[in-house]
Amino acid sequence: MIQFSKVWCGFTVVATILVLIFITGLLGLSAQTTQDGVVAKDKSSNDTAKREGLFGSGISLEDLSNIGGFLVGIVAVVSIIIFRKQPPIQVLLPTSEDIHKSIKGEQSNESSRVEKAVQNVERNPKASFVDKTTASAYRLQQSKNIDEALQMWCKIVDYAEGNDDNLAARAWFSIGYLHIDGSVGEKMPSANDLALHLQLDSPEVYINPNAIAEAFSSYSEAIRLKPDYAEAYCKRGTVKLYLGEYESALDDYDAAIRLKPDYPSAYYNRGNANIAIGKYEAAVDDYDAAIRLKPDYPEAYIHRGNANIAMGEYEAAFDDCNEAICLKPDYPEAYIHRGIAQAGLGHDALALHDYDKAIRLKPDYSEAYYGRGLAKVNLGNIENAREDFRIALELAEQQGKENYKVYMEEELQRLGVFKGLEGEQ
Repeated sequence: MIQFSKVWCGFTVVATILVLIFITGLLGLSAQTTQDGVVAKDKSSNDTAKREGLFGSGISLEDLSNIGGFLVGIVAVVSIIIFRKQPPIQVLLPTSEDIHKSIKGEQSNESSRVEKAVQNVERNPKASFVDKTTASAYRLQQSKNIDEALQMWCKIVDYAEGNDDNLAARAWFSIGYLHIDGSVGEKMPSANDLALHLQLDSPEVYINPNAIAEAFSSYSEAIRLKPDYAEAYCKRGTVKLYLGEYESALDDYDAAIRLKPDYPSAYYNRGNANIAIGKYEAAVDDYDAAIRLKPDYPEAYIHRGNANIAMGEYEAAFDDCNEAICLKPDYPEAYIHRGIAQAGLGHDALALHDYDKAIRLKPDYSEAYYGRGLAKVNLGNIENAREDFRIALELAEQQGKENYKVYMEEELQRLGVFKGLEGEQ
């Protein structure tokens, strides 16, 4: 929020008063000169001058003085209004999501705006409590002191509840965001990780149950205080995806879209929920909508590719993955899914290159090792494939991906290459 400073307003008022006084005096001087000249004329001319007034306007010197006094009075009243004691005006309240994006530099213009606003608050000794506390939360989140940042947002909740529902709702939203995307305690999976696992027939998500419960409660509070809070519905929907409550998640995404029809993230996440329940065509429709609203949305392209893979539309999936890679060349998930599409098209050698790239970008990517192993099996390189499978199983176990580990073991059993790996784990 941009506001004029009191110093500038004061300068403007003083300058206005001086200009009015100067103009009034100048006109008064002209009027006096005119009247002095009139005295020397005959009575008939004098009467005519009096009737016509100053410069023939009908305004006498006395009228002019009254007008000048009236204008000066108005300026004086405006001055009193401007300089009366006012409560501090809030100039900053990004949510923790805004702060997260600013820190990551995902939106350069927004990042610059938030940083500049924080600096202005830090330099202003008269900044409001809310602005000071938000700035503190920003710095704490920036330095990855998430628990302390949470305490700052809790202070804002305590300050705002019962007085400013909108402010309290945004603070609750920030608390919910920090519990999930802010990685409180242990590293949490992103919504993209979630969508990937759903697509790979591994619905298990590796979550901190306490963080999920806190996030759900926080987003629900935000919605209670601000029922038209589309972003809170969208985030709560993602929490429900973590909990496996797919139909209920769809309800929240529907609500977010009703409230904010031009909200690309809501369509994207609803697409993820539709993938989870096997509605792949509906998912493609949602990703289409997200891309129309935000053409530079690599995650939407890659997950539309996921849905196309599930439907056996490998050419379309390949094109989506290419687009995602053009937008985000260091996106390991795009390479693994392009590898899956390549394998579906029978291009196992090309798939192998994509899996290699995914592993270079993300060396602990168990799914990429597994995919590369499958490509090697199809190319007849069984022994090298076994090494990739061994690494994939080992990483899955280290990362707590028990369901995915079981899924890989079952697939390897089916392919007849699991034998010999059991003793190596």
